[in-house]
Amino acid sequence: MECSCDIDVDVDEYCVLLSTTSPVARKDHYCYECKRLIHTGEKYRNEITVFENKLGVYKTCNDCMSIRDVFFTQFLYGCLTENLHDYIWDCGGDIPESCISKLTIRARARVCEIIEDIWGEEE
Repeated sequence: MECSCDIDVDVDEYCVLLSTTSPVARKDHYCYECKRLIHTGEKYRNEITVFENKLGVYKTCNDCMSIRDVFFTQFLYGCLTENLHDYIWDCGGDIPESCISKLTIRARARVCEIIEDIWGEEE
């Protein structure tokens, strides 16, 4: 099994990535994906995009970036958790350990929690 899934993004066109940086937070921010507080001093991903002539700025914590980098080849901002759950559901919770081991500790805990929830639903 591959460590990536190809999410079918339901949009007419893709956003254009103008810049991506990995700064250290000078003040607190919220992760666009999981809404977790990115604390001052913590590294995060900052992406600036254009979609339908609108500028978008997305700050993503390292845990969500870990999930995105390991599992997704395509994604829609703000849908990471939902798409991750759907992907794990489709796999029946059968995620290779080699993929899970590439995640940050918090991301690994989130993935394992989703797997356990899915296995609990199947019982």
